[in-house]
Parts: sequence; structure tokens; C-alpha cells
Amino acid sequence: MSVEAGRESGIRNVSPEVIADLRQRFGGFPVPDGPFDPSSARPHLLRNFGLPPKPNADRQQLLRRAWDRGFGKPMILQRFAFTPTLIELVRTTEYRPALRARQESTALSERLPGRIV
Repeated sequence: MSVEAGRESGIRNVSPEVIADLRQRFGGFPVPDGPFDPSSARPHLLRNFGLPPKPNADRQQLLRRAWDRGFGKPMILQRFAFTPTLIELVRTTEYRPALRARQESTALSERLPGRIV
């Protein structure tokens, strides 16, 4: 596919410069050894491991329910690493914002019958 054809179709591949920038900027967070329970962790530990703070259950009920659902049980955190597989996946992924917007709009319309999105 030529560059012009790619531009016309809205397809853009991730450039080597962007991959180099991502590699430099994303180092990840430290991870604890073994299982970690965010629900009983102090705020400084959550921040240290890159997890969101626990919302106040009285003032932010919806946020707290969502937080508890995602972080309310012990989990094993994995260290982030830029591997050759990840780099190849990012390099060859086609970025198509217009297509993604149409897909999301269609999915939302299907979930909300009778409404135009």
C-alpha cells in the first residue's frame, strides 16, 4: 500500500520515532512480590505501585463501587517491559480513529435500542 493510499483510507502505522519515545517514557511501576491486596493497602503504596487511590465510600459511592470491583481483591501485579513482541505489535498496529469511532458508535447504538447516537 502506498503512503497516499494509506492517507486516503485513514490508516497510519506507528512510526519508529513514536516507538522510541514510548520506550523511553514508559518504564512502568515497581511491583510487590507475590499477591497484593489494594483494598487493605495504604494510599502511598497504591501510588507507588501505580494504582488509583481508593475513593471515599461516603462521598463517591459510584467511583468506590467501580474501584472495589477492579481493585477490591488480592492480585498479582506484573512488571511492565518493552519486549520485542510488544514493539512489533505496536509497530504493525493500524491506527484508524474514524473506524474506531464508527465501531464505538455502532456498539453504543446496539446497547441503547431506539436511541440515535
